[in-house]
Parts: sequence; structure tokens; C-alpha cells
Amino acid sequence: MRSRIPRLGSCIPGPPVNPGKPAQRGPPADLGCRPVGSVIVSADTLKLNQAEVGQLTGTVLDNQGRPQTTWRVAWTSSDLSVASVDSSGAVLAVGTGTAVVTAAAGTALGTAVVTVRAPLTLLSPAEGAYVYQYSLAPFCNSTYGFQIQFDWTDYVGAVAYELWVKHAGATYPLDSLTVAQSSYTDTRCVSYVITDNATDWQWHVTAILGDGRRVTSATGTFNFTDPFQP
Repeated sequence: MRSRIPRLGSCIPGPPVNPGKPAQRGPPADLGCRPVGSVIVSADTLKLNQAEVGQLTGTVLDNQGRPQTTWRVAWTSSDLSVASVDSSGAVLAVGTGTAVVTAAAGTALGTAVVTVRAPLTLLSPAEGAYVYQYSLAPFCNSTYGFQIQFDWTDYVGAVAYELWVKHAGATYPLDSLTVAQSSYTDTRCVSYVITDNATDWQWHVTAILGDGRRVTSATGTFNFTDPFQP
């Protein structure tokens, strides 16, 4: 005889109260399937990066607030293009936006709002762009210099950003500093960039989140113009 697999969100009857004796007929509560009073989800909100997985759990309570382990929780997502959820409550961040994940048991529901952050993206200088380098920089008392405006997207939950700038062949970075906003203007009075180090510059940004986590952008590249060319 085949055993029936309980549907998600339904009750899994337990063994008879007195083992070895036939189970007495009666309402589902006789087998441990008490009516559901509520479903409590482990978090009200969940913030994830794209492709990240978060875990939610659902606790089923009866009308007296007592946990009921005989119920299977059914999980659903309001927007599968933002977040999907499997039968164990594991949430996969699919795309930027907000979705409501629902845990159901009987007629009771519990929910969590899932927010998938937009990726941390470098804006300026654009990939492979040429940055103007001054042969006579007015802000450097008429010596060589350059001025670069670095910009990137705001990242949800970030309290600060670390900017890292380095030539591909250099030992030490030109910039490795922390700023509060999503932009930084670097003004330098130098001459060493003019010759062999004009190309192959790299940069990236790391968002520091309020909970201590860190998210780093892809690495971008840029070059300097030749200040002696018109």
C-alpha cells in the first residue's frame, strides 16, 4: 500500500496516542493535527545581494501559541523575478527589487519582505576611458598634475566606501581610502604618471555595510592622456 505524501502547508498526522492499539476516530487534533493559530517567519525583512542565498524558517503555532511540529510549511514568492524560495525556506536573490515571501500552514500565513540590492557599479571614469592630464596644472602652481572624478552607484545599507586605485605594474596603490559618499575627486601634483605609467590603471570600490559585511565592485580600468599632445 502506497503511503500518501502530505501536501505542503498540510498536517502530517502523528502515531496513535497509545501505541499497539487502534487509533480512535475523532477530529484531527486527536492525532496531533491541532488547528493552526499562526505562522511565525524567522525574519520580517531579508536583504540580499544578487545571486546570494538567505535562509528563512517558519514556526507553526496553535491557538494557544504552542509550536506544532506536525505541519509542513508551504513557501511562495510574490515575484520570482526578484526572489525564489524552495520548500525548506531557502531564498535565492534573482534580480533587483522587492518581493514578499509567504509561509503558509492551514489557513494561517506568515510573511517576510525580501529586498535584492542593485549591484555596486562603477560609473566614472568609464571603462577604458582616457583621463585628461595637465602639462601645466593651474591647481599645482603650474607644474604637472591631474584631477580625476571617481563616481559609483549608491549601495543600499552602505555606511562608507573604500576606494582603491592602482597602476597595474605598481607595488602600492595610488589611492586606498575611505569616504562616506559615492564619489571622490582626486587631485594630484605629480609627474611620474606622464611617461611609462599613463595606461593600465585599475580601480574598484568596496561598500561597507552597517552589519559589517563588505561588497566589492568589479574592477574598472582607465588611462591618462599624454599632456604634450594637443
